[in-house]
Amino acid sequence: MVSVSWNSLSVGSGSNRRVCSGPHAAGSEPFAQPLQPGLHAQRAVWLAAQLEAPRWGSVQGYDGCGMSAGLLHNTALLPGGHAGPTQGTLWKLLDTMKKHPGAAEAPALGALLGRLQACAWEIAPHGLLVGAGTLKAVTPSAILRELTPPDGSVAQTGSGWQRASSWALSFHEAFTEPATRAAQVEYAGRWLAADRRGDEHRLYALFTPAGSELLELSAAALPPEIELAMCIYHAFSVHNPEHARSALAAVLQRVDGSDPQKLAKALVVALANRTPRWKLKRYPRTRAALRTDAARALWPSALIERIAPAVA
Repeated sequence: MVSVSWNSLSVGSGSNRRVCSGPHAAGSEPFAQPLQPGLHAQRAVWLAAQLEAPRWGSVQGYDGCGMSAGLLHNTALLPGGHAGPTQGTLWKLLDTMKKHPGAAEAPALGALLGRLQACAWEIAPHGLLVGAGTLKAVTPSAILRELTPPDGSVAQTGSGWQRASSWALSFHEAFTEPATRAAQVEYAGRWLAADRRGDEHRLYALFTPAGSELLELSAAALPPEIELAMCIYHAFSVHNPEHARSALAAVLQRVDGSDPQKLAKALVVALANRTPRWKLKRYPRTRAALRTDAARALWPSALIERIAPAVA
């Protein structure tokens, strides 16, 4: 059985800064390769997951978001800025897993959903956590009070820790089950594809037939340089979509699609330099993921070095 540890994290800024704390359950076996390596979206999901949650069943509840799970760390709550926290996408992910054909073979998923039902909660068709028999959304404070009591700052010992660590273990077991993995990948792919508009659509349209669906797009349908660069783009956009889109927009203003290699490298360099944090942390971690044997089974080493150079 996996161990659940206690972690803390300073979140927010200025007068809104506070220290949150709670459980962390490390994942089990690695997400070693895409389930369908020939599909562009699944390769993008795999690379993004190497930066977010590279092991099946990774769960954290110490950042004030209640609980997060899944390959891209979908959260129970989103910070929400001045308006306060709102429900996050973890519940939509659980709904996808519940509706997937494999759910019948996933007893730990059924047990997790049963725990939610015991709280008089259920997941509505639109993917919100609501009170059972109602369409009234469960409040963020109620979610924090149940999952990471009392308010997203869990003591290291006592009844609050026992409850929070128990929830973390329930989520871990559900997200570890092999029968839920296809649904997790499917949801992550849809999440990446949902943002395909504006400049993202414009770039894909340069190289693919009109009406192409990103989820079904073969990796071989794109120039290899563009295919790799867009996988890197999606791995960055998960962290901050607006920063990634602004980097892409700037590149498309000065580089056209006549030279795929030039466009691809320019995009990766722009992403790497978009913020100091991306330059110092996310890009080196991306490079490290791309230099593994698993990545080299997807993209030739020479292509990786051309498009994602050591010094961007």
